[in-house]
Amino acid sequence: ARKVNVGALGTLPDPGTLTGHRAQVNQSLLFEVTGSNTGSVYGSDVYTDDSNLATAAVHAGVLQVGQKGVVKVTVLPGQGNYPATTRNGIASNSWGAWTGSFRVESAR
Repeated sequence: ARKVNVGALGTLPDPGTLTGHRAQVNQSLLFEVTGSNTGSVYGSDVYTDDSNLATAAVHAGVLQVGQKGVVKVTVLPGQGNYPATTRNGIASNSWGAWTGSFRVESAR
């Protein structure tokens, strides 16, 4: 496991995806992220852990595109199904069973 520089209040830099945190099931982590509309997102409310965190944060309504903020990510076990929805200008993709998941919400 590589060392990560932890910022103010235990905030981590944007990891891109959450696959590296798969073992931390049911733990909540804080990440400083800038909302994006370019990454791939799979699921709604609960996302596959290979979804782009910055794009999932916009889909979930936590950040706007280009907005920088701290998001709370809860690492979840894999799900059997991830439904697609379009929210906040982001169209997520559907996916079947996947090994790891996360939920993203406002850190406040």
